[in-house]
Parts: sequence; C-alpha cells; structure tokens
Amino acid sequence: MWGFTPRASQWDDWPKRTAKEGLVEIECGVRFDAVRMPEALGLRIFQVWQWEMHCGPLLQASPWVYGLTRPRTHADIWRRLSSDSAVLSTGSWLICPRPDRQHPAAGRWLKTPDAPLWEPTRLADLLAVFAELQPDVSASAIA
Repeated sequence: MWGFTPRASQWDDWPKRTAKEGLVEIECGVRFDAVRMPEALGLRIFQVWQWEMHCGPLLQASPWVYGLTRPRTHADIWRRLSSDSAVLSTGSWLICPRPDRQHPAAGRWLKTPDAPLWEPTRLADLLAVFAELQPDVSASAIA
C-alpha cells in the first residue's frame, strides 16, 4: 500500500486499521523506513520539491517531518545526516493520520503516502544540502 502507484481503492482498508481518531500505527522497516528531520528542514524541502515527481511522502508531526523511503537501505547512505535527524527502521513504529485527515498529535500529510517512496540517496543528499544551506531557518519563516 505504501509507495506504489495510486489506485482508487488504495485507502479502502484504512477504516479497518484505524482508531476512531483516524490514526494508524505502522511498523517501520517493512514497507518503508521513515527519516525523521527537524520540522523547519522538512518544510523547506517540501517547499522546494513539492511539485517534483521525485518528492516522496512527507508527514508533518511537529516538531518533526518524516520522509518515507525504501526500507532497509544501507547505513552508508545516511552517514551525512545531522545529529538531529534519524532513520526509523525495523523495531520503530510511526503513528500517522489517514491521508485525508489532520490530527493534533500525529500531524498531517504534506505529500500523501500514495506518492512513490523517496529514493534514499536523493533524500539523504537533500537533507545534507538543505541542512548546510539553512541551518537556522525557522518554521515560521517558511510557513
């Protein structure tokens, strides 16, 4: 269901899997890994890349943004991540809202999970470049 070409019935199973608040808990490392980044950095990447066909799913859950990428990517790809970013893989869980909802704690989808997953190398490179260019950017300056 995650990172494949969208289909009309793609979200049909969400009501069966979600709590009444419209949340679902998904295990990382199975269908995707989640790359947690500071919110300002994630919003900046979204602002610049949102219209690109290579922009993968992004979940904004303040103070973080999570980019979904292929699972179990080799650790060398992520070696340039700043200390305030992390890869969530096997053993980690991501609580997220339905794609058509917003939740006060779980956030909202900036780019829904029906978008193709981020190419790990592209996301790692973007994180490194944007972190170097905009280390002190604030979320309020981007919004």
